[in-house]
Amino acid sequence: MNTAIVNEPRRVVPRWRNFLSTVEMGEFSSLKNATQIYQIPTADINAAKRAWNTNRSLFSAGELLATAIQANDISAAKEAAEFIFRHKDECSPFVLRTAQQVLTYRNQLIIEDSPTEASLWRQPKFDRKIIGLLRRQLSDFPNDSIRWMDLALAYTISGLHEKARRAIYTALSLGGGNRFIIRSAVRFFVHIDEPDLALRILAKSPSTKHDPWLIAAHIAVADIAKKQSGFQKIAQAMTLSGGHSPFNLSELSSALATSELSFGSDKKSKALFRKSVEDPTENSVAQLRWAEDQLGKQVIDHQLTVPRNFEAEARIALSTARWDDTVKSSREWLCDEPFSSRPAIWGSYVASVVIGNYNEALKIAIEGLKANPYDPTLLNNAAFCEASLNKIKEAEDYLSKIPTAITSNENVAVRATEGLILFRKGLRQEGRKKYLEAIAIAQENDLVRQEALALSFLAREEILAGDGFEEAAFKRAEDLVKNQNFIDLTKLLEYEKLLLGNRRNS
Repeated sequence: MNTAIVNEPRRVVPRWRNFLSTVEMGEFSSLKNATQIYQIPTADINAAKRAWNTNRSLFSAGELLATAIQANDISAAKEAAEFIFRHKDECSPFVLRTAQQVLTYRNQLIIEDSPTEASLWRQPKFDRKIIGLLRRQLSDFPNDSIRWMDLALAYTISGLHEKARRAIYTALSLGGGNRFIIRSAVRFFVHIDEPDLALRILAKSPSTKHDPWLIAAHIAVADIAKKQSGFQKIAQAMTLSGGHSPFNLSELSSALATSELSFGSDKKSKALFRKSVEDPTENSVAQLRWAEDQLGKQVIDHQLTVPRNFEAEARIALSTARWDDTVKSSREWLCDEPFSSRPAIWGSYVASVVIGNYNEALKIAIEGLKANPYDPTLLNNAAFCEASLNKIKEAEDYLSKIPTAITSNENVAVRATEGLILFRKGLRQEGRKKYLEAIAIAQENDLVRQEALALSFLAREEILAGDGFEEAAFKRAEDLVKNQNFIDLTKLLEYEKLLLGNRRNS
């Protein structure tokens, strides 16, 4: 399916979830039960053990627990967790919950569930109460780097980027060698379009050259920054050494595969993508599905089932024209990654343009705007939905928030929406002019899909207006859509054809 939202670039940038969800997804080897795993520099775990043996306190137990989880030292993690649980009335709810996770996983113990932030994080929609809870806990435990990073995530979801940045810097200063802290920081700086800072954080960490998860992030972010990663050779050696489990190599293999694909080496790329899904993360599965769209063929011929596989499911549904499933999976993807604009863009686009459910599309766009209040595409999608519902003032309010510096692609969409608003105001000649401006910009920049979108919605407005221009407008849109095989717009034109037929018969 030739659609811009399928073909836009994708890299294996780290996912960013709260710490407990990250543990549950298996991104720390001690909770994945792998046979061959990455080992962090021994000085880190040995130092934590020495501190613990010198002074057995909740602080040293917490440090040992966090370090042992990352180093896959099961006995040390269990020892620290048991100490923490014996002193559960004195420790932070977060540390207690982490200890509980370790004990439950390893011993199959049934431990009472603490009413911590876990229940808030697991709600279908983000609850800003989590911010207050995290801040109160940090007032008692200000050196908890993981808690600071979870607070940064909560701020980011709420669109409070400067507060998130300060929390990120605090987390890095307290626990800058921790994989969770580094990968989360990297995702934040990519999110706010500062990939160079993300690369500096990765390059500065002594853990990066030993950790396939961090090297994968470096390769992905370097591609975004249009730079060459200095870890390519180390990465290639890691994938061949046999010293790491398939799970721990999943995202590294996927990042290398993506690089090979960009260099035009399809054969090497497909081999690495196959390796990436031997025991994959859901991020690697989503990257594979994206790559299959670029290659125009399947790399593997079997289904991959992993937890939280929402993005991959949305991609498959979109490429196979299962529109309702696309919206459903996009909504689930947005709940899983609520600060990301991409799932909100996907869901609002398909719900509005293809299905014509403007109320549903508007809800999705608004949800995405909470974390991305100035995203031009989401603002335009919301304005388009409001205008299509004949809510002109609301549509104009959304358009007024769009930044002046936008891409040609975004400019086409905004001009077309301005045309829609003018049509719905009864200013048809002015609306027509705006649509034609949008079409001209698309043609000048070789944006065929955007041209087809503008033509298709100009045809819709001409049919609804009935000024005598509808036949020509519809024919022009139909010819371009059929020529380019835009399946999503074909569905839109089917609806318009019915409208046109009804007008002819009236």
